[in-house]
Amino acid sequence: MTAPNPAKGSPDDKTIGVTATYLPARQPAQLTFPETAGVGAVKTGIMEKFGVAEGPTPDGQGQIVFQLFDKDEQLTDMSRTIGDVAAPARHVKLNLVKQIVQGS
Repeated sequence: MTAPNPAKGSPDDKTIGVTATYLPARQPAQLTFPETAGVGAVKTGIMEKFGVAEGPTPDGQGQIVFQLFDKDEQLTDMSRTIGDVAAPARHVKLNLVKQIVQGS
């Protein structure tokens, strides 16, 4: 018997496996979060994994922000848990999207 892949999550360990994609990255990131982790914490973890951060644009004329999507749904409630997003599954595929907001 083989051990479960921790990146896939399992009902026994109360974690959710996350496969995150970010268009400029060569490969998706595989992460695991407690099912009670908020979407905000998951977004932060994904951004750290890809080495990106929100903040001013290099010219100072706008802001770089990142949005997190589950299929076509933008995850805007940062207090929602990743367990709720994935339910009833123990794994979810998310997309990280960079957005430039001008004039901030």
